[in-house]
Amino acid sequence: MRKLILLALLIGGSAAAVPPTGMVIDPTPNAPAGDFQGTPEDAARLLNGVAKCIATTRSLKAQQILALPFQSEEQNKAIGEWVGYNEDCMREVPGELRFAPPALAAGLAEGLFLRSFARKSPDWIAKRGATVKPRDQAEDLALCLVVKEPRSARALIDTEPTSTRESEVIVKLVPSLGTCVPQGMTASFTPSAIRMFAAVGLYLAANGAAGQQPPSG
Repeated sequence: MRKLILLALLIGGSAAAVPPTGMVIDPTPNAPAGDFQGTPEDAARLLNGVAKCIATTRSLKAQQILALPFQSEEQNKAIGEWVGYNEDCMREVPGELRFAPPALAAGLAEGLFLRSFARKSPDWIAKRGATVKPRDQAEDLALCLVVKEPRSARALIDTEPTSTRESEVIVKLVPSLGTCVPQGMTASFTPSAIRMFAAVGLYLAANGAAGQQPPSG
């Protein structure tokens, strides 16, 4: 049976907004179970593809998920209640794919951004992002990164997860990421985490208002 399984949160509950000092932030999913012998890198690419597929086929629901504060209890719960076993987008998943909710949210953000805002210039994104009020420190970090490095953030989501090109772009984002971390906090970010914050920041910036709710349905 193909299915998505939520892991215990890497950054749990509302505490996601304020990672403990010294924490390693890593949303990389585990490799799928069953007869699939892929690596965590394979799983990261697979989840990214599934999330983008969901963002295309169920865009309204994806927008509703992303209208909730990033990494909040509300968003994590909504993802857990929504993700089922028989999504059309799960056809490429050989067995079970275990993931943390923020990883799926980031993939949804990539998919929706590319669907609606792919032609917008980095300067437009940065200017728009500077007007968005973050609701927590996770969104603050994401928006800060995109406002400071819109070109690299935009280039990042055009790369394949875990690829050499992704690594090259991430190197350009690291210095700005360091300046966006709250004062007094130390944290290590894996490449998957940097991509996650860039994707969510791009979507929040381009969408124009954190928490902007699409019509229900």
